[in-house]
Amino acid sequence: MIFGFAKDGFEKCIADARSLIISASILSINDQNTAIRGSLMLVVGAFDFFIHEVIRVETARRVASDPESVSLQVPLSVTARGQDRLGTEIDLLIRKQNSFRSFVGSANLKDCFSSISINIWPELEKTKGLDIKETRKRLDTIWRWRNRIAHEGDLVPSNSSFTYWSIYSEDAIEAADFLESLAKAITDVLENLAS
Repeated sequence: MIFGFAKDGFEKCIADARSLIISASILSINDQNTAIRGSLMLVVGAFDFFIHEVIRVETARRVASDPESVSLQVPLSVTARGQDRLGTEIDLLIRKQNSFRSFVGSANLKDCFSSISINIWPELEKTKGLDIKETRKRLDTIWRWRNRIAHEGDLVPSNSSFTYWSIYSEDAIEAADFLESLAKAITDVLENLAS
């Protein structure tokens, strides 16, 4: 399976996040909430890793078999290194170009798949029967939640006593379950398109 590395890494992070939530139950409430926030960050980071890897693998596969289906500008310096190194060089180029990008969020996900000529949302709806409006809404909610933790410390704005937003382990577990099912659906779509 060509997406094995992406799937295995993602599953490891999801398992670690769930384990963190379970172990947090023995901590004080403040430490427990911090652990839940950390597990959510791990889950969302794992999904971002998964998408990065899937896009890298699929782009490299398409460059080798159908270069016209990929919007990738390969500099002459990369192609000049020779055909025998082209696969490795393309792989490094894709990693470098995407290294600073986040693919979480429904618009970001759509954009990254458009680079390999896939309109992912209609494909997920057609192939997997997902309610795309609801799926995009849930993904964007998780993405905003992650951003609130990452960029605002999960603090309620304009509160001089530095109060955190409420957080519950059930919500983090539900986010993990949702992202896990979305990752599986994306893999199924890509494997279906490749066959």
